[in-house]
Amino acid sequence: MSVSLSEGEHIVTVRIPNSLWNPDTRTVTIVTGNNDLSVTLLPVLTAGPQGPPGAKGDKGDKGDKGDKGDTGSIGPQGEPGSLALAGQICPEGTFVVGFNVAGQVLCDGPGGPGPMPAPIVLPHGQLIEDYLISLNGTEANGSSPFQGEIQGITFQATMNLVGFAFCEPPNPLAPPSLTPPLYACAPEVDVTFVANSSSQATLTIDVGHIFVGLAGNWSYSSTLLPDDSGLIAGFALLTGVRMQFSVPLVDAGDGLKSFGPATAVGFTTQASNVEVDFGDSRVDFLAGTVEDFALPRIRNELGEAAQTALNTALAAIPPFEF
Repeated sequence: MSVSLSEGEHIVTVRIPNSLWNPDTRTVTIVTGNNDLSVTLLPVLTAGPQGPPGAKGDKGDKGDKGDKGDTGSIGPQGEPGSLALAGQICPEGTFVVGFNVAGQVLCDGPGGPGPMPAPIVLPHGQLIEDYLISLNGTEANGSSPFQGEIQGITFQATMNLVGFAFCEPPNPLAPPSLTPPLYACAPEVDVTFVANSSSQATLTIDVGHIFVGLAGNWSYSSTLLPDDSGLIAGFALLTGVRMQFSVPLVDAGDGLKSFGPATAVGFTTQASNVEVDFGDSRVDFLAGTVEDFALPRIRNELGEAAQTALNTALAAIPPFEF
């Protein structure tokens, strides 16, 4: 279409009424002669209702592995743990079944009374062992008189312990040395010291052999034989000896413990042998009776000597933490 306009600027709007086209308005400068104006109308864009969701797309390929991050700074040191298992060993025939709130190992076994705290090994056992090994052999030196009547013969005798050793000498009939140790052999001593509770401990002394030198005198009277007397020489050898003691743990103040006096609770041997010589074949028939008499007295004397030595060693140990 064409229209006549005066020269100068004019505002021109091009539209199509009642249509879906946007009108276009612009400023046009008219000059002398023919002027051309070309307009392109754009459609009116209206939003329709939302369509249904599309189908789920396929899973994409795995992405490449990212670069390794920088090393972080070192964290603060943690608090020390409170579970201390060192020295906790279940007794023979039992096994670990758990732990109590105090961090103690609990032990039990077939037919046992139920979980019980494991005994705690006390380091003082080595001190006791060293002390026992240092004994010179003169600590057991008791004397036992006895008398009896056999086949119409009344006899009297005295048996003396002249020394001992925690080992078996190469020659049991050799006299003791004039200077300690009395018998030339290496001690066979092993000490186990465990706390069963906060107030009681058990100390066990295992010895491979205990040798005891014996000496004494004898005499007899009889209506059948002339009265006579003489000397006794001999020895006793105990094999596989175990001595056990109960030791109280006593409060020493400031949270420390000390050891009370030990009490003997057991003395066992795997084998025992006593040999005596009267120096006179006419009274050899008394040997069996004297040997049977001597053995329990030897065990008693050794037990008392061990208990005395043990209490001496325990008294020298200063208060300790437990």
